[in-house]
Amino acid sequence: MKFYLILIFLLSRTLYAEGSRELGLKSTLYQKSDDYSVKPYFYLGEKIDLKSELNLNFAVRGNIDIPDSRYQKIDIRELTLKKSGNFYTLEWGLQVFNWSETFGVNIMDLVNPRDYHEAVFDELDWSQIPVWSLKNSISFYDITLIPIYTLKARANIYPKSDDYYDSVPAPLKNLERVDTQNYRWFKDSEYGFKLNYLFFSNLDLSLIYFKHYSRQINYQLKNGKLYTENDRVQSYGLTFSYTFDSLVFRGDSLYSKNYLQGIYGLDRNFLESWFIGMQYHFDNNVDKSWGAIKLKREIQKIPVTLEFMNFFGIDNDDFWIRPEVTYNAKNGIAYHLLADIFTNDNSTGVLKIFNGKNRVVLNMNYLF
Repeated sequence: MKFYLILIFLLSRTLYAEGSRELGLKSTLYQKSDDYSVKPYFYLGEKIDLKSELNLNFAVRGNIDIPDSRYQKIDIRELTLKKSGNFYTLEWGLQVFNWSETFGVNIMDLVNPRDYHEAVFDELDWSQIPVWSLKNSISFYDITLIPIYTLKARANIYPKSDDYYDSVPAPLKNLERVDTQNYRWFKDSEYGFKLNYLFFSNLDLSLIYFKHYSRQINYQLKNGKLYTENDRVQSYGLTFSYTFDSLVFRGDSLYSKNYLQGIYGLDRNFLESWFIGMQYHFDNNVDKSWGAIKLKREIQKIPVTLEFMNFFGIDNDDFWIRPEVTYNAKNGIAYHLLADIFTNDNSTGVLKIFNGKNRVVLNMNYLF
């Protein structure tokens, strides 16, 4: 009942405000367990102009999860006060940061922790956890400096032992799990910066530093219990994108916890409605490398968008494919269908924990 009362209040509050409103139904069918998830949800976003160059941005999403009520929640996605000046933009509040230049795997999105109960396969908009932070974008000609200070680290959400994408091996699943991610205001803060430079209008280069708690799913076995990893690490990154006619060269390099990984790719738009992207990914921590390809076609007459991604091992036998179809009907109604399929049940790569754990997701939403 509380969920519906809050929904009615927020709908009435934002009905005539400037912003975005969405009602949807996200349904997931899990093949290996014959299980399912049905999530009716709402999303409300609002921008309030307080005075000249000062505004308040607010966004909230809530969902019911059938049949798993553990993931039923109302979640504030954004609550920021934004002040703009001649050469700076200040933002205070609950925020999400996206820094990766790649598809499939996003190694440079360091600022926000993740909800991993759908592993790394859920859309970032659903899996990233907003953080209370101070952000200042300072621009001088083609240089932009973005210092960030997070007042309190937020915890990753680890999968439960009975979740479909729980990564703990079967022999250890029954062990007690201890969450050590207990963070305090200011004492457990995170901070860093992004320094961006635009060369000749076609080369975008960024240097990144961030000191933060671990963003990975890792456990340590101690005294017969599994403890969540709670290491405080320093991450150094370099991202770039270079545009040449219809081609875009892009890449992310990350050095963290004494190992290096990188993702480098090439994208091209052609024939007005086609897109192709290719990328190479290596990770020194597991001493493996992968390739990926993404195809996209927009058919304006219907209107339908078709996408296909293939993530495959180069020196291992990982194999993941993701076909997607999006149909934008009239009056703000849209349908989005995707599947995550792992075709190699005997994989020995990093995807081996998902062997046979395929899923199909249908999202129906109404924008108004």
